[in-house]
Amino acid sequence: AQLDTDCSGGIDCGKLMTAFQHSGANMDASVVAQIVASYDTDHSMALEFDEFVQMRLEWDHYISAWDLCTRGSPTIPPPQLWSVLEEVKRTTEPIITALGALGLSLRYIFHAHRPFQVQTCECLIFRFGRGSACLSFEQFCSMMVSLKEMKEAFCGADLGRTGSLNSAWLAKAMSRLGMDLPEQLVEDIGRQFYAHSAEGVEFDEFVQIIVEWNEVWRERHRFGKDATGRIGSVHLREILGCVRVIYRFVNSMVQAARPFNLSTCRWLIATFGTCQAGEAFAQGVTWAEFLNLVWFLKHTHRKFHEFNLTHSGALSADELGSAMATHGIHLSSEAIDNIRRSYDVDGSGTFEFDEFLQIVLECQMYDQRFQMRVAYPTLLTAMCPTENGVGGSSHGCRAGGSGGGVVALDKSAFFSLVFSVPRHVGRERHVAS
Repeated sequence: AQLDTDCSGGIDCGKLMTAFQHSGANMDASVVAQIVASYDTDHSMALEFDEFVQMRLEWDHYISAWDLCTRGSPTIPPPQLWSVLEEVKRTTEPIITALGALGLSLRYIFHAHRPFQVQTCECLIFRFGRGSACLSFEQFCSMMVSLKEMKEAFCGADLGRTGSLNSAWLAKAMSRLGMDLPEQLVEDIGRQFYAHSAEGVEFDEFVQIIVEWNEVWRERHRFGKDATGRIGSVHLREILGCVRVIYRFVNSMVQAARPFNLSTCRWLIATFGTCQAGEAFAQGVTWAEFLNLVWFLKHTHRKFHEFNLTHSGALSADELGSAMATHGIHLSSEAIDNIRRSYDVDGSGTFEFDEFLQIVLECQMYDQRFQMRVAYPTLLTAMCPTENGVGGSSHGCRAGGSGGGVVALDKSAFFSLVFSVPRHVGRERHVAS
């Protein structure tokens, strides 16, 4: 009644903002508008009494948990955010239990939910902190509004009330949040989390998925009306600079990442794009091709991070060999060393993610050509070897007998030959031409 000074029967954004200020919670008007919209079920642009009560039941706990865990600090890193969320869960569980005993239900963020993973907190901070390693109070408030929307979409798609989503339900939940992704891509996205739960994707993983793919979905407008156009390497580099969530935290610090170079973007387009008339190789990617490109990018970055044992943000030669093996490319140490020398233009002896990505793409192309040559020996040349090598032998040596002195290479020797030329020489010639 004290807030509804004009006796309109509703609390609008201005009144709610004043109420928050009186309680010591200073929020931007846009954040308050988000809060009102998240509880305004009848879209009246104001909170009626029952909506206001529900808002207070939740937000009083959010603000108290923030104050308790931050102890006056204006921002929090991922471990502290985890503490805030757990404190909210601890203080609200008795209310949820009491409502349940009365036969009342509330789609609350933490209802029937295990603790968030720290990785989820990292994703949330990176998303709502605009790339920062910490989260401010206003950003925390925006995050809580979005978590409420995610929970409602999750519960609405959880038709079996199991607390987890299969691929079909995951697609439905993502669609409720405005993201209509291809069916196969949704299956691939969910599959990476099924190892944690045989039932499907739980809310914790769902949050990670939405946070990551929302960043990608927001770039859809770049592909023109109804996303029917194509983008080239320059625009791809711009987009990959905007999709921040492919980079991870290590020890609560954001991993530094330089912008993708154009050469890597051209490799990505040539790999995932489709040639149009007059193109020797693809010069652009469609929206659907871009989504597959991003999925490959995220998968490759996880492998990169997994094998970067020193957490330096760059792979050593030994780490490079192990990481390439996970992509099905098994080579000798000599071949790996040749690849290292070919790409190590600055002499650092290490490879950042965009360099590693280009190496993987190029090596996969050569590996496919090599396997094709072995499987169909008459396809590319008139020679008909019977051994598992290019030229008629499985060793990097000169074949005798009927081979007529033909040099035969196994895969590692073949790669050593291909990468005997520094890659920057090729780039300089391309630019000069």
